[in-house]
Amino acid sequence: YNHVLENREDYDALRYGDGRHLFEYYSRLIRMRRAHAGLKSPYIDVPFVQDADRLILFHRWGGGEDFIVVASLNNHAFNNPSYLFRGDRIPGGRWREMFNSDGAVFGGNNIGNLGRAIDNSTGWFDCVVPANGVIVFQRET
Repeated sequence: YNHVLENREDYDALRYGDGRHLFEYYSRLIRMRRAHAGLKSPYIDVPFVQDADRLILFHRWGGGEDFIVVASLNNHAFNNPSYLFRGDRIPGGRWREMFNSDGAVFGGNNIGNLGRAIDNSTGWFDCVVPANGVIVFQRET
């Protein structure tokens, strides 16, 4: 406990070296959350959980913004075909992918929805899901 300065992480190595992808991931994730009231609000609903496929979908909203967050703990991507989430409380609308943890900028394989918008009706959501990843969609108005 007396050797904090001697044992701290090398900031330049983290930011520009081997840890650059992880550093970029956390930087963007933190900036996104700070910039959007809907991601900071206390309002959350979890309309879909699938233990067998190790998937979860939750809805966040607040401050006039809506988000759908999809997270996968599955070791395989759902990209051929995409994954169809079903649940009575999944909100309908047009949703644009705004964050994908599998993006090339983070050292990933770019498996996702490539920033495109997805139209769905209440009760279902169909999207590509990367392995071990998180995707954030924002409702377009």
